[in-house]
Amino acid sequence: MKTTIILTQAIFFFASAMSAQEATLEKPQPLTFEQLAKTTVKKPPSSMLHKAMESVRGAEADENPILEFPEELRKLDGKRVTIPGFLAPYMDPDNMTKLLLIKAPVGCFFCNPPQQNGVVLVRLAAKEKPINMDIVTITVEGTLHLIQPDCKDEEAQQFFFTIDDAKIIFHH
Repeated sequence: MKTTIILTQAIFFFASAMSAQEATLEKPQPLTFEQLAKTTVKKPPSSMLHKAMESVRGAEADENPILEFPEELRKLDGKRVTIPGFLAPYMDPDNMTKLLLIKAPVGCFFCNPPQQNGVVLVRLAAKEKPINMDIVTITVEGTLHLIQPDCKDEEAQQFFFTIDDAKIIFHH
């Protein structure tokens, strides 16, 4: 009888602990390219030196752009998200652990590139197997990061957004 009570209490404790653990696991939030597209680039005002360079070079002087992320994206920064899209290779198309996620397929990424706020650098979790270009339509689940000016990650600095520790959900 005493063993039955102890066993029942242990099962109840284990079940309660599992329920608490499941409750703390964060459910990924849906993310869309429409939300990403609301990110804008705000350039700081040009100095006299920049204006002089512009007139000599015949082009806009290089300035560090400041990104303005909408509140809805700032709330998702550092959180698990899911976003459907099309993949474009970032490195080796036959063995990708990093890829670009875009809203729509493009025939030639260099001829008809998407806007910079329409591209997400995706880096697969270490436990995920590399994928190849045979799969085109996917959903990515991972941790969203909005790139800030003080970002030390040189690879990420080329993008407005990254999704790290990602896994791929395939659509067939």
